[in-house]
Amino acid sequence: MRVIKFGLIAIVLTLIIGCSFSATELEKSKLSRLEIENDLLKQQIAQLNEPLSMTYVTYNEKSRFVPNASQILALPIKGSYVFRPIEPNTVVTVFDAVSTDQNDLWLYVGIPVHDTPVNMKGWITEADTVALTRDNVKLVQSDVIVGKGTNIYEVFEFEKISTTNPVKETFDRWGRLVEKRNGWARLSCPGGSDIWVQEKDLIYPTVE
Repeated sequence: MRVIKFGLIAIVLTLIIGCSFSATELEKSKLSRLEIENDLLKQQIAQLNEPLSMTYVTYNEKSRFVPNASQILALPIKGSYVFRPIEPNTVVTVFDAVSTDQNDLWLYVGIPVHDTPVNMKGWITEADTVALTRDNVKLVQSDVIVGKGTNIYEVFEFEKISTTNPVKETFDRWGRLVEKRNGWARLSCPGGSDIWVQEKDLIYPTVE
């Protein structure tokens, strides 16, 4: 009986020590993350305290293509506050352009948003964009338009198109192109709705 008691005590002590060790490691991990975040904030504050010189330049392109995931920033400074992510294959509207002390060319742009038009304008380096051309316009996912009068299928699953009655669109609808399949395209539209249309009915942004 005494052996059993000692065995139970040993198990309990092992569990307590193990839990204590795990808790300690967890606290160390949290502290490490906080130290990293603190260093990043210090760097951003240091940047903001430095004088920022922006020379406004003439920029003729009104739209630019962002082929990879990116971000719009609050200021034309690398590492400044992120307003919003930019999804891959997005066309942005260019409002202004500046050259900074670091000889970087920054664009003040607006990105397509569907439901929450908050922080939809900000800065991105021109290097993160490319010209919108006839060669890459068909790669665009945000925003693509379905014109008034187009037959749309208000279903999510591709397999349900054949059993769904089409509805004629009553206005020009825009959305993010999320999928193509067998000549069909699915758009994610404002309000969280998904529609299928024939790919030939898609209207892409105009190339200047």
